Amino acid sequence: MNKRLTIYMTYNKNGIIDDYIVYMLKQLVNVSSDIIVVSNKKLKQREKEKIAFVSEYIERGNEKFDVGAYSQVIKELYDKRQIYEYDELVLINDSVFGPFFDLNDMFSAMDRRKGLDFWGITKRGRSDFDGGAGVYPEHIQSYFYAFRKSIISQDAFKEYWQQVVDEISDFRSAILNYEFKLTEHFEKLGFKWDTYCDCNDYIGNNINRNFSPYHYSTYELIKDKRCPFLKRKLFTGDFVNKEYTDAVDLKNAYNFIKDNTDYDLNLIWDYVLREYELSSIMNAMQMVEIIDKPIQEENESKDKAELFFFIKRDDERLSYIEQKANENVLNNINDERYLGSIKSLFNNDSRLGVLIPPMKTFGKVSLSLSHSWINLNVFEKMKDKLEITVPYLLDKAPVYQINGLVCRKELLSNDVIKLLELDKTGTILQMIPLIAQEKGYYTKQVITKDYVATQIYNLTGMLSVLGEKISDNARNYSVREMTDQLMEEKIKYFLVSAKKVYIYGAGELACRVVEIAKKYCNLRGILVSDKRSNLSNIYGIQVMQYSELKYKDIDVIVAVGKKNNRNIERILKDDNIKNILYVD
Repeated sequence: MNKRLTIYMTYNKNGIIDDYIVYMLKQLVNVSSDIIVVSNKKLKQREKEKIAFVSEYIERGNEKFDVGAYSQVIKELYDKRQIYEYDELVLINDSVFGPFFDLNDMFSAMDRRKGLDFWGITKRGRSDFDGGAGVYPEHIQSYFYAFRKSIISQDAFKEYWQQVVDEISDFRSAILNYEFKLTEHFEKLGFKWDTYCDCNDYIGNNINRNFSPYHYSTYELIKDKRCPFLKRKLFTGDFVNKEYTDAVDLKNAYNFIKDNTDYDLNLIWDYVLREYELSSIMNAMQMVEIIDKPIQEENESKDKAELFFFIKRDDERLSYIEQKANENVLNNINDERYLGSIKSLFNNDSRLGVLIPPMKTFGKVSLSLSHSWINLNVFEKMKDKLEITVPYLLDKAPVYQINGLVCRKELLSNDVIKLLELDKTGTILQMIPLIAQEKGYYTKQVITKDYVATQIYNLTGMLSVLGEKISDNARNYSVREMTDQLMEEKIKYFLVSAKKVYIYGAGELACRVVEIAKKYCNLRGILVSDKRSNLSNIYGIQVMQYSELKYKDIDVIVAVGKKNNRNIERILKDDNIKNILYVD
């Protein structure tokens, strides 16, 4: 085996070394001469003990993300001249689960590819990244790099890591100035590169369709190309644009891993359920169970799940029925024979904590469509009392409005049951999936096969009614184009009283907003937190760094996406800017 040094970078805001990381490192030991773990967060002693088997452990602050960590360690390796002892330097971060296959297979395959100076696992073709105005070069995706002696022995490699950190100020700049540029930088210097997985099938001449392979094709990458890793962020649904996909790829990849490898899926769920918001997980994994035919109730035994059925009564109070089905409990399950099927789902899935009915598709449905909390005040009052620490959103409940559910009996204390019985709003019922998530369980929808047709046609009819109000029937619009029409009305209304208009943001959403706003006003500029990581102009509008703006008597349309709105809101509030429109 080549003498190989692996630098593994990790960061967790709570200073946790997850079991999936321990497993990853133990697999990396088999292909590495030495492993250095860099944590961008101080760890408690018990967390350090989990990785005591690695060669070296380094703690630092989270400055410059993984780029900063790599740069610091590489500098130290050059200063001590230790880097010259190795035939290969591997950089990998904690953004991936796995490996699902023996890593010796991948490293042996790449060792046979002579003439390479560096390599990765996947690459993305020349693209516009997030649909914005910029065009970015073909590049290795940065969760994994391997650099050979032919490049690490060169001054150009040493100098790169000294310089690149100066170009990193936020997450976006790390993507644009590090991940997108590293491959091209070294290629222009004459170094040769390739990837373990053949990604040429995902690259064409249309830069708008050169998507990230691991976001859109991870199932094929793992199944057919033996990619050993799965990106964590796929469980949030981020960066997967449903303009171009039915978003079933992650579920297919997960099922392949479950059915064809010995990887412990609990390593995934332990992290995902602690760190990610539940509705995002459910959407990303399309978590629905379809019950086909009623099965007989299984014989009771101590290792079988004990269940509670909650139903909403006419007087708007909740009551529970222990171990008994009811015609109203899940809307579509009106036969007690389905009780056996429901129990079977729980007994066969140790992570399943809650089953909810499908979304209501008749009557009053607006709160369900928007996933709103039935009563936000009740949620805010009860979240601390119920000790909710998993991620949640104030503007979006983990599940839509429901009139009943089935859950494991062990999830609910007598106090919670009492709250359920007293709550007339139904908000506590919406919180049960969060209680389950706290205990390491996920939630799924359940629907009978007979009811699927009803649900589909009701949804189709509802969408048809909404579509008629949005579309002019002159052409076929995508969902994004229809939402843009609604967004345009909001922007037009805002601009009636706005005079000095700026757009905050420079990504795909901001570009759409610029195109709309330009039709109705003269934009003063496009604001960003750090202009070094952005174009100088977008559609002819100057990109400006907000901190360099001389006067703050302005009107701002914030177009950075819902997840980033709060950060910008704080910045604008500090300058007492009041006329603000948030679009997402």
